[in-house]
Amino acid sequence: AKYSKAKAKLAIDNCIIGSNFSSELYMKSKNNFGMALGCSLSSSKYFLLNAEVRLIDEEAVTINGEFRF
Repeated sequence: AKYSKAKAKLAIDNCIIGSNFSSELYMKSKNNFGMALGCSLSSSKYFLLNAEVRLIDEEAVTINGEFRF
């Protein structure tokens, strides 16, 4: 489980980007709570495979692998 309360401000001079016709846009996390599930498999000599899923606040899947020779 994880908790994140992220906020960001984007400002571009002479450009309307906000919903109220301003040059500033404010963003924040829609969901503060989330979870990450992962699994790693390795022979410690020849290969490494890592898979991770992030749910609720990020909705992402990451899979990476490595072969050694």
